[in-house]
Order: sequence, then C-alpha cells, then structure tokens
Amino acid sequence: MQCNLCGKILKNIKGLAQHYRQNHPGKWDIYSVRKQKERINLTYKCEICGFLAVNKKGLYGHISKIHKKSPKEYYDIYLKDESDGICKNPSCNKITSYHKSGKYLDFCYNCARSFDDEVLKIKYGFEWKQKKIEILKRYSHNLDFYIEKYGETKGIEFYNKWRKDKAVTLNKMIEKYGDINGLQKFIQWKISAIPQSVSMESLVVFWKVLDWLFDGEYCEFNDVFWGIPESKEYFLYDKRIYFYDFTIPKFKLIIEYHGESFHPNPNWNINKLESWQQLYTKKTAKTILEFDKKKKQVAQKNGFDILEIYSSNKIETNFNLCKEFIYDCIKRYC
Repeated sequence: MQCNLCGKILKNIKGLAQHYRQNHPGKWDIYSVRKQKERINLTYKCEICGFLAVNKKGLYGHISKIHKKSPKEYYDIYLKDESDGICKNPSCNKITSYHKSGKYLDFCYNCARSFDDEVLKIKYGFEWKQKKIEILKRYSHNLDFYIEKYGETKGIEFYNKWRKDKAVTLNKMIEKYGDINGLQKFIQWKISAIPQSVSMESLVVFWKVLDWLFDGEYCEFNDVFWGIPESKEYFLYDKRIYFYDFTIPKFKLIIEYHGESFHPNPNWNINKLESWQQLYTKKTAKTILEFDKKKKQVAQKNGFDILEIYSSNKIETNFNLCKEFIYDCIKRYC
C-alpha cells in the first residue's frame, strides 16, 4: 500500500490509515479506510492536477467543477490516441462518437449495427462465428424464430401478424395520404427501399457497351440508366415497380442481364429447371420465369424493345448481342 501524499510504502490498509493519522493530520478526515481501499484497487487519476477519485463519476465531477472542462474535452486533450475516434472496420474508417462511458466507440453507427464479418471478428475474436449465429437468430423475424418462441400455433399466428403490420403496401399509403400522394409516396419508398445496383458480372459487359456507344457518339452518359451510384436503374410501374438493368429511354431499349444464380435460363432442360432454386430466397424456376415474363411484358406495353442476355454466355458473345440489338433500335429512332 502506498501513501498518495508522500509515497511511503505500507504493508496493509491498517498501516496506511495509521500513517495518515500520524504523518498527515487533518488530511485523513476526507478519507475512509473503505474508500482508500477502493482507491488502491481502482484508481481514477486526474491528468491535470493528479487528483485521485474513487470512480469515474467523482473524476468527471472534479474535472467539471475544478478545471471547467467536459469529459469529452478532457479525454480529447489528455487521453486520446491517434486511433481513437476512428471506426475500427478497415473498410470504413469513419469518425465515431464519444460515449458517456468515457471513451470513443470502436465502430461508427452503421458498422456497429451491421453483421459484417470483419466487424464481428474485431469485436468477438475467435468466437465471432458463434456470435454471428446468435445475433442473426435474435434479430431475425422468420417463421422458425416465432415457432421456437411461442409454439407452432401461436408462432404462425404472430409471424403472419408481424408480416402484415410490417409490410408497406400501396393500399396503406393511399389510405393514409390519398390516391395521388399515396401512389407517389409508395413509389418513392420502393425506390429508396430496394437496393439499386448491377451485378459485378454485368458491369463487365455494360462498360464495354458504354465505351462502344460513346466512341460512336450514339448517346451521352446521362442518356443511360443502370445501377451505379451516378445513374440509377430505370423503372416502370404497373401495379408494382419493375427495375431494369440497362435502359436508354430515348431509343426505347432495355437490356436485362440474367446471372443464372438468380435467373434460370428457359433454354435449360426440364430436369435442371425443376431442380433449380434461386440463391438466398430459394424461389423455384417457375416463379422467377413468371416474374421475368411479366417484367418483359410491362416493358413492351410501354413501347420498349427488350433484350435478355445470360451469364453462361461468353462476355464477347453478350457484347455482340447488345451491339446488334442497340444498333437496330437506333436505326428505328434516328
């Protein structure tokens, strides 16, 4: 045990208390043996004047009253490292918030609420995979979750109720905002809620097509709609919203790129079509083909010509198909 006034080492807390009474009369009154024991086990020291507090609350009260600084100002000046205040996700590096616990958060708002593997590895170390399973199970609102929690009958009932309450539908929007405003708000919600981005596979083909279009001066960048941040995907509305991969409205043409993990090829044999399931959603080939057919009909109904290309084709083959299709459309409208 060490005296915090003169630095003398004592054997135990009893000896320290006696040392205070004998050598520092008048100063021992502000301490108790219990508090001094807490100070030795867990010391909070003011970096400005050396004051020792029993806990963080006492330290922050001292800093605020004596030094006229907030906890954040104190931390920024005396305790902050270079890595503090920066998101620890290597792919993010955004600024994080100061927390009332007395330090900056390790992750920014988005990363802290994400299930990104890199973030979970930093948070939980070797146990990150098990933690991910637990988190997903806790936050997932699937049928299995409700059945496990409430039993089969009530679980199905609560699950259907949750889906109904959670769903954003056109009827709900119209009921709340009226016919015209409701339709507009529903379309705006759909555009913001559905992530619009082309697949990495299709980018290779579409960039080649764009280079060919710009080299031949057939159109400008603003004439083309596709799923990159600078150019959102084009959409049509017919009782629901349909997004299209690559659209040039002034030539009334649409190109749909079908990655075969998400869109079955109708030219496959029957056995392959029957055994195919969409990645993630597990929808059948029949369901997806019907949706693609409806999507194509909506485009044609609005006066668009549409070309569908598949990822099983070679890049050069898809590129040539796009060139021929676009050239035919341009000839009709120029």
